[in-house]
Amino acid sequence: METFEFVGNGGYIVTLTDDELIIECKGVKSFWIFYHVKPRVKHIPIADIIRIDTKGPGMRPGYARFMTPEIMEYQSSSYVAVHDPNSIMLEEEDNASFERLFKLLKKKN
Repeated sequence: METFEFVGNGGYIVTLTDDELIIECKGVKSFWIFYHVKPRVKHIPIADIIRIDTKGPGMRPGYARFMTPEIMEYQSSSYVAVHDPNSIMLEEEDNASFERLFKLLKKKN
């Protein structure tokens, strides 16, 4: 089991176990008690991941969407990735962690 932390969009903690990927979004508050992005936890079986859609950070944060059969019909974009429980948002300093996560996922799948 390995754990990765990403700072994009409020922060994510991604845990990779032998058979699943656990994405914990910390959430982003927009005003007082209201959330722009709600905190959430998503468990994705590694066998269900078909592909990973990515966009590197630039003017806007980048993202990585772990595509499963349920969400294959939805096209990737930064807006969709912010609200998709199967995705993480990436900043420039997250690149090394994401590359390590990607290599480990390739080995397991």
